[in-house]
Amino acid sequence: MERILGVILAGGNSRRFGTDKAFASLGGRTLIARTIARARPQVDHVVLAVGRDPKPYAGLDHELILDAGDGADPVQQGPLAGILAGLTYGETRGFAHVVSYACDTPFFPPNLVSTLVTSVPGSQTDCVVAMHNGEPHRIFCLWRVACRARLETAFAGGLRKMEHVAEALALAHAEFRSSDEAPFGDPFFNINSPEDLGKAEHYLNNASALFKV
Repeated sequence: MERILGVILAGGNSRRFGTDKAFASLGGRTLIARTIARARPQVDHVVLAVGRDPKPYAGLDHELILDAGDGADPVQQGPLAGILAGLTYGETRGFAHVVSYACDTPFFPPNLVSTLVTSVPGSQTDCVVAMHNGEPHRIFCLWRVACRARLETAFAGGLRKMEHVAEALALAHAEFRSSDEAPFGDPFFNINSPEDLGKAEHYLNNASALFKV
């Protein structure tokens, strides 16, 4: 059985939110805690990619990894720095695949990983990107660990934007349905601002207990 590593991307600057949104409270639990709880049953192991400063995350009972790169501003490095760190970790520990998660999208599908895995069209596919209503959600991806060296080369050559990954790797996509278990039916509803947090809080307050996470 091929093992899958979950990598939760944290450590961004949360510019629009004003504070580190990973620790924002939603329904009495932090976003990072909700993300960990939802990711953990889907994969064999979970690590947190925390930029270049692990101190804010030291109290969490999970292994922390630092972003790849030269120590530059992690905001400029972008999410690929954390994904590369996860691929390197996975490669050295015998994982076949890595699934990347955003820490600000707490309603992502509970069948995220199984759907991504079944959407791999062939052995040469490097990455499967989650989609909803035809829109890609590029942080939520299944990565083949074997693509690490090629992605690292592209990163060293200046690749930073997720939308340009297709220039370096072979991509596929997995479409996810709308869900009653997410605000506005969007399982990839993400929290970028206090207003978004308020919308998510309103959803939780009005959802039935069955749908609360």
